[in-house]
Amino acid sequence: MRTHTGEKPFVCKLCDYKCTVNSNLVSHVRIHTGEKPFVCKLCDYKCTQSSRLVRHMRTHTGEKPFVCKLCDYKCTVNSRLVRHMRTHTGEKPFVCKLGDYKCAVKSNLAKHMRTHTVAC
Repeated sequence: MRTHTGEKPFVCKLCDYKCTVNSNLVSHVRIHTGEKPFVCKLCDYKCTQSSRLVRHMRTHTGEKPFVCKLCDYKCTVNSRLVRHMRTHTGEKPFVCKLGDYKCAVKSNLAKHMRTHTVAC
């Protein structure tokens, strides 16, 4: 319900961060403390969130659970599949506010935006 109401009762005491569930706050506070309780048993990787350790483990197992239904593309992270799907749909959600440029990848828009800055 808090997602719908916008209520964010969990507040970080060290910065302006606010969230809807306590577990997100617990994870956030690790940014300030430097605590990294999730440890890879195969290498020295440590992280603040269990989901990041799950993703990291795919580097050891080679697992690529995110699969394109339109071609043979597979990847380790859902966000990469979302970006890949734009090659099939032609979607270009990143739009230059100063010109007609549109692109499928956010970092490409950032590079494009530098073309609008004048060198000193």
